[in-house]
Amino acid sequence: EDMLERAKSMFDTVILSSCRSGRMDLALKAFDLWRTLTWELEKHQDHQDYRADRQRHGHGRDFAASSAEMRLSKLSLAFLESCCKKRTDLEWRVNEICAEMRRQQYGTKKDVKSPRKLSHHFTEKELEDQTNN
Repeated sequence: EDMLERAKSMFDTVILSSCRSGRMDLALKAFDLWRTLTWELEKHQDHQDYRADRQRHGHGRDFAASSAEMRLSKLSLAFLESCCKKRTDLEWRVNEICAEMRRQQYGTKKDVKSPRKLSHHFTEKELEDQTNN
């Protein structure tokens, strides 16, 4: 089993078991640590020289290139969100968890394609076609 997959599994397990046992402090600490680690991995992902240097020196698999694999399960995030909603002192954490769910859903900025902007300028032919229809 891959080291990144084991780490992801560990964070999922800690979050789920902590939520089930009512240890929200531990669940949120695990979530915060996981979020910090994945953000750091993504920062390194942008450094082409870092990856090229690792590959050149035979360090095997580049961990930064695999940060997408470090996504927590939707179940873990949804359960954590649900448990935070139940406690008024933790409601403020719900926004952070939902933001992370959105970040995982949409991926990095490189994965998101901007919609093509339609021009508001029309040729005479296009205007005629629209008025005839």
